Amino acid sequence: MLIENEQDGRVSATVLGLPDFKSFGASKEEALDKLIQLLQERKPEISSKRITEQGFSGFSRNSGNPTDMGCF
Repeated sequence: MLIENEQDGRVSATVLGLPDFKSFGASKEEALDKLIQLLQERKPEISSKRITEQGFSGFSRNSGNPTDMGCF
């Protein structure tokens, strides 16, 4: 996740590679809490695939827990 201090004093939290998953808050904690809530509401399926000369390999899928972003 990318955490940034905005010029207007707010803090933003964004899931890298998924710009639609962005939230703002008065603090880092608030921005992260709002981002987690957004992930829980939308329940995206995040997967990664590696393409090799032999085809697809290394497929992994998230655990279903929106806060578990360790699938990349």
